[in-house]
Amino acid sequence: MNVFGATEWGGTLMSSPLDPRERRLRTVGKCSDKSEVKIVDVHDDELPPGEVGELLLGGPAASSGYFKDVKGTQTIWTEDGWLRTGDMARLDDEGNVVICGRIKDMIVRGGFNIYPREIENLLVTCPKVADAAVVGMPDPVMGEKLCAYVSLREGESISFAEMVAFLQENGLIAYKIPERLECMSKLPLGLTGEKIDKAALRRDIERKLKAEGIT
Repeated sequence: MNVFGATEWGGTLMSSPLDPRERRLRTVGKCSDKSEVKIVDVHDDELPPGEVGELLLGGPAASSGYFKDVKGTQTIWTEDGWLRTGDMARLDDEGNVVICGRIKDMIVRGGFNIYPREIENLLVTCPKVADAAVVGMPDPVMGEKLCAYVSLREGESISFAEMVAFLQENGLIAYKIPERLECMSKLPLGLTGEKIDKAALRRDIERKLKAEGIT
């Protein structure tokens, strides 16, 4: 079961243990009572189900701003009181929210916007993979390409070809398949020790590309 919430928002998004397995794995469910969500484009116009945009949260339980922080409030809340999450998401046909990734993590590969979370969620379903993160790596032609970092389960190994085959078998579209695989004993974590430090991974791949004379 998945649960999604925010400190500034009194509501939650939640899937039900009674939901079909696919829905529980792929979505964070629907709003709790009296909470609201919508998906918007860069102009804050609401998008229909299926289209990816920023997830906004609202409803009577949402706070209206930060205490004595006008600038922070103006950055996070829209003029009509919706809370910006910084998450890219879409609604499925039944109104469940599918989180696609953080706006700041978006990778632009040859003009295509790619949200790593979709790829990461697939990679961690591979029996050999314990954890995964996908980051952009600079490329002179495409702008960015995708590099997958994985930590493996004890005693396991995986080749680049195996990773590609696994993602293809699970229906990942071709332009979202990473062009490089890096295996680590453990992926680096940020200061809180809870989230993968993608900035560190981006620095790592940039150093490796430079050493290889690619950038």
